[in-house]
Amino acid sequence: MRVSTTRSLREAAAESYPRPVAPAPAARAPRVRKPGPAPAWRTLPPAEMAAHLLAVPTITDTSWTDAPRLRGESRAAFIVRMLTPPKDAA
Repeated sequence: MRVSTTRSLREAAAESYPRPVAPAPAARAPRVRKPGPAPAWRTLPPAEMAAHLLAVPTITDTSWTDAPRLRGESRAAFIVRMLTPPKDAA
């Protein structure tokens, strides 16, 4: 037998045996995010919340109410309408 034939027979024999499979690395548990505390402005009374929302223009309407603005209504008018009691209620 030639060396190349012997080598190929050995390789074929080695490939026919099952190779041990390394165990898969342990999967990391998914990171659970803890919810942060609620912003302090959410607990303010309506008059103070209106003042805060008027002072901070980056807070969106949808973060504090589900009501839509009226057509052409400014943000300031919307905040006042939603957070101040109607004059008839007094």
